[in-house]
Amino acid sequence: MVVFSGGIGYLLAQKGGYDWGLFIIFCVGSFLITASANTINQLIEIESDKVMTRTQNRPLPSGRLTVTEAFLFAAVCSIVGFFA
Repeated sequence: MVVFSGGIGYLLAQKGGYDWGLFIIFCVGSFLITASANTINQLIEIESDKVMTRTQNRPLPSGRLTVTEAFLFAAVCSIVGFFA
């Protein structure tokens, strides 16, 4: 939803023709930054996710993904998304 609403806003703000290449870059960058933010949120909430039935099977609380792996993923997504 974040990327969709940002993309619509980007298109509505254009005067004249659309630059579809920049639109794609904007969407990819937005997606990566959103992925980074969501991963950081998952890192912050590991302990509370372990005790809730709905969230205890997520990759971090269940141990399928390490904190280091998640942090690296968030960092790479954030850096690439920022420069996209």
